[in-house]
Parts: sequence; C-alpha cells; structure tokens
Amino acid sequence: MYYCIADMILEFRGDPPLEDHKLWELFRTSAPVPSDYIFIRRYVPQLPTSEEGHYFYDAVRRWHYAHSLEKGSVLHLDVLQEALPWGIQIHQLYEELALPHVLLQKQRLLLHASYIQHEGMGILFTAPSGTGKSTQADLWALHRGAEILNGDRAVFGLRGDEPYAFGFPMSGSSSYCVNRSLPLRCIVSLRQAPENRIRLLKGREALRVILNGTYSDPKHPGDFGLNMQTALSLLSTPIFELSCRPDLGAVETLEQAIRTLPPRRYSL
Repeated sequence: MYYCIADMILEFRGDPPLEDHKLWELFRTSAPVPSDYIFIRRYVPQLPTSEEGHYFYDAVRRWHYAHSLEKGSVLHLDVLQEALPWGIQIHQLYEELALPHVLLQKQRLLLHASYIQHEGMGILFTAPSGTGKSTQADLWALHRGAEILNGDRAVFGLRGDEPYAFGFPMSGSSSYCVNRSLPLRCIVSLRQAPENRIRLLKGREALRVILNGTYSDPKHPGDFGLNMQTALSLLSTPIFELSCRPDLGAVETLEQAIRTLPPRRYSL
C-alpha cells in the first residue's frame, strides 16, 4: 500500500496487510516513483530484546506491545501477536509510525492548525486547543466562502522556493479532511482578545509560532536540530498574530493585513 503525504511517498508492508481508514484512503496513490520511506510491520510472539529502537507501553494492560527500529529510510515495527486485531487498521498506528519524525526527513512540519483555502491559496490558523482555530475557519467559510480542508492539522514546507500547505490524514475531532496542496498565503497565530488587532511577526516571534505549533516526537530527540533548521527555512512565510473576537471583524482585520502583502505572490 502506498500513500502520498506532503509530496512524500510512504510505502507500507506487512502481513496481514494494513486496512485503510476513510481519511487515509484520500491519500492513497499507485506510487509511480520510488518510495521515500518504507514501513514494515510484522506480528511476533515475543518482542525483541534490544537497546536500539523504541518500545511502546500500554499503561492499561501494563505491557510493552510493540517495538520499532529505524534503519535509514525504513522503519521496522514489531507488534505482539497477542495484541491482534489491534494494529490492523493504519490509523491505529499513529504513535508507532512517528509521522512527524518521518515527514521532517523531507523538511515538512506537521502543524496543529486549521487549514482553509481562500481564492486558490492556503491559510493556517494555529493556536492551543480551545483558543479559536475552528471558529476562525468557520467565520472565513461563512463570510468569505472559504473551504475548510482540515480542522486540526496541516503539513507545511517548501515546494521549490515557495511555501506550501498540505493535507494530512488525521483531523482530531474535526470532521474536515481534504487531501489538497496549496501555495501558503500566511500562518495566523490566534489569541482571544476584547478587540481585533493584528501584527506581522518577524524573527524570533515568528519562529516561536512555528515551533510552538509543531508536533514533535519525544522518542526522536535528535529531531530538534532539524526541526529548528526547517522552521528557519520557512520564515519567508508571512506569519501574523491575530488578537481577535469570534466575529466578522476578525475576518476583516486579517483580510486587510493580507492585502498589504506583496501582490505578486499573495494578493487577494
């Protein structure tokens, strides 16, 4: 089975074969080019004893149920036979597949964000849970006809020299999930406030928005440097801080700020 996420071809092998999930089906591909990364899952009567790789622990059953070992661009995942049928469906393996780590190998960052399309370009709203990402996405859909592509997560990175947003096959509690890649107009960091205000962030402030919103895998502490390097390469993306109310005025405030961006690449 092959999937294409953020221009990255991921190949999955295993017996029994993985079963699709309705969101993952949107990202299936026939893989006309070689795979960028391969996952090999197998069921074993006993996990290997090794100081390499990572073990996964179930605090409810109080057991280690899986072990992963990465060799180059191949991840070997051993799962206890006793855990069956768990692990048959691909969406059950999110933690074990370490997708934020894998995507980072191609300088792609997974961001906690609502992802919308407006006039052919992408806008990402990022903020802690419950701060208003979904509300602002809904306001743009209601008042400006934007399409919500993902209500909880998006991938972004450079395609050539251009910042791009990409779909992702998980969306938290949101019902929105579309596989679509778009030039990225801007990233918007949200704060609740009694009035609508906006400012364009630069330097450390802009970098902090990216790093605070990015998913990172604690099992791969070595990713910190690559995560920082990738984030720095993406600072050409306009990043706003929008202090806002949940109303039309927030849409108008951001819209006016977007109009100040260089028209060649970001005009409305």
